[in-house]
Amino acid sequence: MEDVEVSVLGPLRLRVNGAEVKVGGPRPRAVLALLVAAGGRAVPATTLIEQVWPDSPPPAVSNTLQGYVALLRRLLEPGRAARAAARRVVWNGSGYALRLRPASVDADRFERVAIEAHAALVANRPGAAATALDAVLPSWRGRPYEDIADAPPLLVHAARLERIRATAVADRHAASIALGEHAAAIAPLAALVEETPLDERLWELLALAQYRAGRQGDALGTLRTARRQLAEELGIDPGDRLRQLESDVLAQAPGLGTAADSATIRVTGAPPPGRLPTPVDELVGRQTERADLAELLARH
Repeated sequence: MEDVEVSVLGPLRLRVNGAEVKVGGPRPRAVLALLVAAGGRAVPATTLIEQVWPDSPPPAVSNTLQGYVALLRRLLEPGRAARAAARRVVWNGSGYALRLRPASVDADRFERVAIEAHAALVANRPGAAATALDAVLPSWRGRPYEDIADAPPLLVHAARLERIRATAVADRHAASIALGEHAAAIAPLAALVEETPLDERLWELLALAQYRAGRQGDALGTLRTARRQLAEELGIDPGDRLRQLESDVLAQAPGLGTAADSATIRVTGAPPPGRLPTPVDELVGRQTERADLAELLARH
């Protein structure tokens, strides 16, 4: 069977037997993306039609969809005999499903490694976490599915992948701090808190890195800035962990300046990447898509 690789962490890319394959126009690319996002589950033809032609499906749209499926089958199985049964894009009686090995899709590989790296960090193996994340974070080439029309199932899957990536990036910096590379973590963490100023874990990691680099004053300034941002934007006080870190920095608590304890303890404040929920507000006003999203994302 042909070796297939699909990349969705950026513009959609397809490689078959090591060679890049052009899928075609935006609609067949959208069909492939929707099948990838379904993770092997069957997607009803009606769902594909609704997502690929959301406004005004053309006459004989079912025939057009079948043509796109035939195109994908030819691209994914170039060696298949004309009358042989398809093995990649299959019809199971209720819809079309994409049959690929989990390692064939970059998003699946990334999620698996991110979960494993998080577990390694919690288990006080920051070196293993850093090595694993360094192998997969560069696979991100942009926004997931960024060249595909904004079909709701793709938007939801892309948002979930972005949240997993955010956790993985924070885990990588936590690993750096635990490995004694706190000085190198300061600049990228400072940039991250500028981008996402309401993420308490990033403020915590930045302050910890500054403190371990001998910059107690900067660490206190960071924690006070975090307190102000949370109050102004959300009207809330910092969580217990940030408050405790501020107390520890003020007191120069024993152990805070070493990697032995606090980095491992503090990573537990972040959810494992594989358990990140889909925010409710991403589904508000999209009642017609909810059943489809449940089908497409049930495996997550």
